[in-house]
Amino acid sequence: MNKAQKLLEAHLQFELDRWTDENCGEDLDVLLDALWDWAGDTSVEQMLSAETAVDAVLRWVDDWYLPDTLTVLLGSLAKRLIHLPINQETRLEDVIDDQLIEAGVDLLVDLERLREALITQATQSPLYAMLISNVLYSGIRDYLSGESGVAQKVPGMSSLLSKGASALNKRMPGLEAAIEDRLRKYIASNAQKSIRGSRKFLLEALNAEQLRKLAEQIWDNSRQTQLTVAELLEDDEIDRLVSFGLAIWQDLRQTEYIQELIREAVYGFYDGYGNEDLQVLLQHLGLNRDGLLAEARRLIPSLLRNAHDSGLLQSWLELRLRPFYASAACAKLLA
Repeated sequence: MNKAQKLLEAHLQFELDRWTDENCGEDLDVLLDALWDWAGDTSVEQMLSAETAVDAVLRWVDDWYLPDTLTVLLGSLAKRLIHLPINQETRLEDVIDDQLIEAGVDLLVDLERLREALITQATQSPLYAMLISNVLYSGIRDYLSGESGVAQKVPGMSSLLSKGASALNKRMPGLEAAIEDRLRKYIASNAQKSIRGSRKFLLEALNAEQLRKLAEQIWDNSRQTQLTVAELLEDDEIDRLVSFGLAIWQDLRQTEYIQELIREAVYGFYDGYGNEDLQVLLQHLGLNRDGLLAEARRLIPSLLRNAHDSGLLQSWLELRLRPFYASAACAKLLA
């Protein structure tokens, strides 16, 4: 074994002992302090330019194809969480504070323009028009033929309508269906007036005071609700929902719309934080030197010991050191 090889072996052993020794925390303190000082002198833009970041994120999104096997994994995790017994023991009020509900209601009350836009958009939906038409039709039909309707208030009308309908249906098949069809068409043609009225009613009714009362009633009625959907979803339905969610991502990630949102989000981040140093950014994320150092002391020694026991640490150190000790520059120094 030549001198360079002996030096390599000694250097490897020194580093292995250094990073697995009980006192390696002292070295961690020095290393983390150096990194923290560097972060204080390095801006986000200096570390990574906005253009490079945009290109990287767009490339990751475009290449980030989620395989079908992920459906099985996510589905199994979802089913495991859904079927946890704690869901049946926990209620909404156990995880949501009353003050949080009040803050949410305050926010909803303040967002008046958004609330009006949502009501207007909802009442312009074809589904809403169909709902209003069906409600009107059911109301008219029940009023004419129900126990408290006009048929019961006019003497003999109920019997006449019953017998007359039967007789007419025998002589004129399809008449009842035709009348129903005409009634539905009439209601549909006049539904817009009812919709405009309901829209006006909702806009006026859902004022700040009424919203607070409604929110209070909803919360009082739902606060005891158990946090479980196990009775509502079968296992195969959970798998289908997960699969559908992944399918949506596969389609969205390659659209120009999503790519433009990502591009603007990254540039927006750099507009706000590009000139800030990394220390400030970390502090905005709730991370400081003491917290990072405390977590490093808890986690890194265990990770290093596992890396040492598995041989990973030695392999990595050797990959880093061997090229130098095998180089001409080292041989020249040792000559």
